[in-house]
Amino acid sequence: RLPDELLPAIEKFLIIARDKFEKDFSGEEEKEEETVLEIQLLVQCLTIICRHFDNITTIIKSSYISNCVALINSIIDKLNHQPSLSCEHQRFIKCCDYFLQALYDPYLTWRNFLRGDVANYAKLGYKISPLHPEIVPFIYDCFQAKGICKHPDVGKELFHILGAVIAGSQHNGLRAISPATVNIVMDIISKWESDSGLRQLVLQCLTLMAIILQKSSPEQRQIDLLTIFQLFMGAVQTLLEADHFLQKATPAENFELSQRDDNYVDINSLTAIIDTIEHFLPDYVNKQVLCNAMFEAKFLTTLVQIPDRVKTWNIDHQPLGSSLVRSIHKLCSSSEKIHYNFIHTNNINVLFDGLKLFGRPSQNLICDCLYFAFDGGSNRNLNAQIVSKLIEWIPAMAEPEQNYISDVLLKKCTTNLQSKHSISEQRIIKRIVESCLVDHSKLSAKCTINLLKLIEELA
Repeated sequence: RLPDELLPAIEKFLIIARDKFEKDFSGEEEKEEETVLEIQLLVQCLTIICRHFDNITTIIKSSYISNCVALINSIIDKLNHQPSLSCEHQRFIKCCDYFLQALYDPYLTWRNFLRGDVANYAKLGYKISPLHPEIVPFIYDCFQAKGICKHPDVGKELFHILGAVIAGSQHNGLRAISPATVNIVMDIISKWESDSGLRQLVLQCLTLMAIILQKSSPEQRQIDLLTIFQLFMGAVQTLLEADHFLQKATPAENFELSQRDDNYVDINSLTAIIDTIEHFLPDYVNKQVLCNAMFEAKFLTTLVQIPDRVKTWNIDHQPLGSSLVRSIHKLCSSSEKIHYNFIHTNNINVLFDGLKLFGRPSQNLICDCLYFAFDGGSNRNLNAQIVSKLIEWIPAMAEPEQNYISDVLLKKCTTNLQSKHSISEQRIIKRIVESCLVDHSKLSAKCTINLLKLIEELA
């Protein structure tokens, strides 16, 4: 049990220190940092006290949160007058981040989520306190009015606070997932200039938003899943409309691609946002709810068109191709509706025709395509239409990739009668002859032999 006078004393010292800091705002830097260190010790003390859950209710009803938010605001306002914050100021913001996480996410579910561990909320006995009304407007204002995106280290701390609020409890998460916070997320992920570390954290926060929303009823939500996914696809479209990576007339212009307007450009922005689609669909969620919203938001139509839209970009296309194949595979394996739409419409042709524009495929891209074709290595589920597309692609591959893919196809397509039947329905023998053996000079000797063996097995 805490001494009766401890928390009132800390609150009093915090108010005095805040008043002192605001008076010293335009004073000597050394004196100001000394005051920040004093406040930091008080906040650290509160964080430690909060680790005993019985103390949280008392602390959350006092003025500690308002004072911390006001102090962070004052520190962030300094960025209007100087290019960066001192180490002491950054440490103080991180200290406040830990304090707020201890209040709203005492089980540290957000930090565990970032590591891939998901909390079982049914086993969490402590009832999380309601969200303080200042928190979300404070975060929104920092990004919208104060340009925190230009200071990614500060931005990450703010998103750790938001992530902790969302992960800590369903009721606080639904209050924090609003049009305002979603707007911040989309603004960051739709810009090539956003810091890669900040973008990755924001995408993880967006993933958590989708997971939390799918567990709620529509009347509980401030923003619908479909709207979020439509905005997500809008962010993809915004990235695709950029001209950062277009081929220039001279080598000198190409060299200056990433330095235009002295802006930092994260070349992996598009790949990162597409990779997130896989994380929207972990095993423990209601995939039907999420996939229906993704289908309505035209995920599949947008994704298959990306290769054609970026074919002239001066980038390494292979990682992007792998990301697209993995994401589409995840969508198809999670929803029969999306899988049927991909296989039985022109979408499959659009995707593979586009991937061929990327030049010789890397082994990683081929592995991802094979993983898709055989549904994660399963001998029971075989996507024969994708196998057909891969066979058409073989002459364009390098010799090691030809040998590898022909080995896999020979083994997988002849595993059992069901596999042989599925493959034969796609007229694979005719496809091999017309696409590969007619001009066998483009094939390696081993690949040619493997394809002939495959014909023999199927015949």
